[in-house]
Amino acid sequence: MEKRVTVVDGVLVAALLAGVVMLLGRIGPGLGAVVLASGAFVGLALHGVWRERSPLAVALCLGLLLCWLGDVLGYKGYFELSAGAFLVGHLVFSCGFLARGGDRRRLLLGTWPVALATGLVAAWLMPHVGPELRFLVVAYMVIISLLVIAACGSRLPNAWLLILAAVLFYVSDIAVARGKFVVPGSDQRFFCYPLYYGACLLLALAPRWCREEKP
Repeated sequence: MEKRVTVVDGVLVAALLAGVVMLLGRIGPGLGAVVLASGAFVGLALHGVWRERSPLAVALCLGLLLCWLGDVLGYKGYFELSAGAFLVGHLVFSCGFLARGGDRRRLLLGTWPVALATGLVAAWLMPHVGPELRFLVVAYMVIISLLVIAACGSRLPNAWLLILAAVLFYVSDIAVARGKFVVPGSDQRFFCYPLYYGACLLLALAPRWCREEKP
């Protein structure tokens, strides 16, 4: 059987973990740590495209490239542009999750708890959001909710990995929103970074596991 995780993957995972440790410990230049950690998951995704050559691999790679862009823009203080990059990235992820179509029953089952959770988050968050950012925040909440729902309805093998990644992304974004709007300036790194980079790592490796075996 073809190996699904190679030495190259191991090196890139180690680089991602090193970048996360740097971010958590505030070791060295912050932008360098972001570029290292986020560049590592992009490298994993590119390696996945080269090996798998599947619609899922291409979609996840493009989405992770947009996440890398969002990370860099966010670190430099361009919040709206960063959020826009992530928003488009989530749409691309959702298309990848549904590359083989969606299971209607699981889509419906996923919609209700996600809609309830997002409604509660909106009731908690929106009073803290200024009018100039409300449209962007609402759009982002809708798109990240669709990401989780699309993962729930995916027909791909081992789709539970996609669901886990989407949920980690969803929760990490709640932490980002708390630090941005609810408690401005609060330190969210020990909660946000492990969840976010864990989600991106799962998405970068997903094409190895969420594919049908070749005969």
